[in-house]
Amino acid sequence: MEAKQEVEQSQPIVEQESGGKEALCQKTWSFRHPWASLAITVGLLVLSWYASSLLLSMMNKWVFSKDKLDFQFPLILSSIHMLIQFSLSKLTLLALPQYQPKQQTKTSWKEYFFRAGVCALVTSMDIGLGNISLETITLSFYTMCRSSILVFVFVFSVLFRIERFDWILLCITFIITGGVILMVATETEFVFSGFLFVMASSIMSGLRWALTQKLLLDHPMTSNPFTSLSALTPLNFCILFIAGLILEGPKEFITSGIWKQQGPFMSIVLIVPGTLAFLMIASEFGLIKKTSVVTLSVCGILKEIITIVVSTLFYHDILLPINVIGLVITLIGIAVYNYYRIAFTKSPVPEQESEYIALHERV
Repeated sequence: MEAKQEVEQSQPIVEQESGGKEALCQKTWSFRHPWASLAITVGLLVLSWYASSLLLSMMNKWVFSKDKLDFQFPLILSSIHMLIQFSLSKLTLLALPQYQPKQQTKTSWKEYFFRAGVCALVTSMDIGLGNISLETITLSFYTMCRSSILVFVFVFSVLFRIERFDWILLCITFIITGGVILMVATETEFVFSGFLFVMASSIMSGLRWALTQKLLLDHPMTSNPFTSLSALTPLNFCILFIAGLILEGPKEFITSGIWKQQGPFMSIVLIVPGTLAFLMIASEFGLIKKTSVVTLSVCGILKEIITIVVSTLFYHDILLPINVIGLVITLIGIAVYNYYRIAFTKSPVPEQESEYIALHERV
């Protein structure tokens, strides 16, 4: 009897122990599962961002390069890409109404053209000049020159009094500038006109950032990248299309022999880059939402390195040791700039401002 009672008393203890282990496992899994899910989500977003950005850069270089497809209408083509991004942004807002502006405000046409029009003009110049430069310069050289954007962001943010002047940030921008000079000065296939176009594009990109902060950051119609694309791309289309008609010619575009030579393949050229640009922006936006602007900055630096490496492998771009040293200096400068601005400045980067990073790249 005593042995039987001991067995009966021990059973609840065993059940409690097994139950405790199961609860502990469930509790442990409940802690791990969100992190595992987040890691997978972030990994997919980074992969999508890298793939879309890299494919967009590679395809644009192939389309506009004189020794590849040699498509001589970069402005008209860029305007078509704007229409595609507008359509995709509208579809996204219809499918995901949570991204529609929560605050419904009526914007007058005068205010719309002043706020959005100025930003759209600068954006169009950024995109147009960047695509034109790809006709004559290598993709790796283009990517290295575009890394100077942060310098112009700092200059315009101080000029427009968006940020206070900071001597440390100024020194960091000098370091970045020095790295860019090392990358550019020894370019083996240097074309001066292409260099001017890409640097003008970089200046416009820095100005675009400042104007976006000044005119659009707190406006409901640009509360996220999807509403921003919906508001800006119609104006981008008009500006690029009109500029294309004037500079490239409607007759030349319609009667170009490339339509007969390439046939249905040209539909890919018209549609895919705009789709890739939209996917790139959406991926960046999702990455910021799931992580932080710091993560995006680090991933962005790695993306630039990958783009340059792939360009050297695919297009056989030549990089000298001095180019690599300049690239390393520039990337370190960019990393330090972002870290200092976020960690030590008195006005850290707000979430809404960080979302506009998704619009800074060439689209």
